[in-house]
Amino acid sequence: MILIKPMDLGEMEQEREKGKISPELIEAYEAIAQLQEIVTKMEAKIKTLEGAK
Repeated sequence: MILIKPMDLGEMEQEREKGKISPELIEAYEAIAQLQEIVTKMEAKIKTLEGAK
C-alpha cells in the first residue's frame, strides 16, 4: 500500500489561496486519504474475521 505524507488540510487551503496548490490537487489528496481510511477499516475487519475462524 502506498501511504501519502499527512498534511493539514487547512495548510493546504492556505497554499491554494497563494496559488501554490491547485484545488484539484487538494481534492485528489482528500480522495486518497478517504481511500486509505477505507482500506485500514477493511484490513481490521479481515483480521477480525480471520481471528473468528
